[in-house]
Amino acid sequence: LREAGIPQLGRVRILGSGATAASVLAAVAEVGADDVAVSVRSLKTTAPLVQLAGRLGVHLRVEGFSSEPLSEPVDVVISTLPGGAGLVQEFSEDLRDNTPLVDIAYDPWPTALAEHWAKAGGRVQSGLSMLINQALAQVRVFTSGDPTEALSDEPAVLAAMRDAVGATTTPS
Repeated sequence: LREAGIPQLGRVRILGSGATAASVLAAVAEVGADDVAVSVRSLKTTAPLVQLAGRLGVHLRVEGFSSEPLSEPVDVVISTLPGGAGLVQEFSEDLRDNTPLVDIAYDPWPTALAEHWAKAGGRVQSGLSMLINQALAQVRVFTSGDPTEALSDEPAVLAAMRDAVGATTTPS
């Protein structure tokens, strides 16, 4: 979220209800989100998210995907859908133009959703940054046992990781 230029949140829409959606819910709560809408294929899969939202103190609304374009203003839309998923929900052009999309997928890239968002001139961040930061936390654990302890040469390690996956600059 920081690398997507989103330091603080209030209202969020998450697409999907799996384990990645739970991680995203915890992350957005950490940066202030208190009103989260989750769009899902099946309402049967959302019980763990509802329970997690309660523990985090987040108001959670669960909705099925709709044939109507979504236009409700939010601070960010975060997709946790697999990269190969087709476009399962339409969004208004105004929402796409004014709201950043963080699409957790990174392969294949761009996703159908990312392309749809970009057509309206919207800002899109891929999941590559998340993958790089997960790898950084793992290296920290391997070297010190603590995922929060910065490496002595962390900028160089991050640069090498970005270079290895073709993301040589920090996303804006």
